[in-house]
Amino acid sequence: MNKAVSTKIDQQTAWFERNMQKIARRLDERISSLIRELDSGGGHLLNTEENIQLWAQIYGSILEELSASGYTELVSRLNDKENDLLRSMKKSSVPGAVPLAFTQTSQSAISAFNSLWNARIGNLGNDVARQIHAIIGDSIFGGTNIADLVKSVKAILDKQLVRYATTYVNTSRAKFIQMMQYEAARNYDGGLFWIYEGPEDDVTRPVCREGTGMDVSAMFPNAPYFTEDERIEFESYSAPERAYNCRHTFMQITKEYYYDHVR
Repeated sequence: MNKAVSTKIDQQTAWFERNMQKIARRLDERISSLIRELDSGGGHLLNTEENIQLWAQIYGSILEELSASGYTELVSRLNDKENDLLRSMKKSSVPGAVPLAFTQTSQSAISAFNSLWNARIGNLGNDVARQIHAIIGDSIFGGTNIADLVKSVKAILDKQLVRYATTYVNTSRAKFIQMMQYEAARNYDGGLFWIYEGPEDDVTRPVCREGTGMDVSAMFPNAPYFTEDERIEFESYSAPERAYNCRHTFMQITKEYYYDHVR
């Protein structure tokens, strides 16, 4: 993707991460409060009947706090920012780019795409709640030090909930851009040609160095320019490395622009 679109994605991802950090802090405070309500002695949780009964309720309490903290609402607000991405795409098209054109089918595809990623992020919250519930139970039955338990909960919230959710969001923004390109191409009456674009720097992944033409590729000698068949082959070839946080996308270009650069 070009610089303007990449910058817009970075801004949206940073906005999401800041809000996720606020949610994680709120969850951390609530879970710490729940832990303090449990019977303890000598800095350890006790294996008592009352603790086991309270523990059974903690999972539901975590989910309630996750919802009350605005987690689901935050994901919906992110979807509302997609028009900003589309505007950036249209304003900053590469030379030779084919203008984007969408149909009602494209709107259905957007809805399906958002449902998929909303579910992934939502499931992450449920998974984190289950994991925290499990380690609290292990602490009750095994007598784990409470201070260590509190640290473990914070680590899960910071390293898994915040980090993974942010990774999902960053990935979903790039994949949204790519999906819009492919949806527009479905309605294009003509041959399909592409340019693989994105940052060219010292953290560019090896496969993307090939795709952008930074490194010579025996498989794709015309990179960053691709025919439709070459694009499909590259997508398959590069999929494992580009699964998450890829900063590069295929942008449709005209046949004339392609042949001006590929001899």
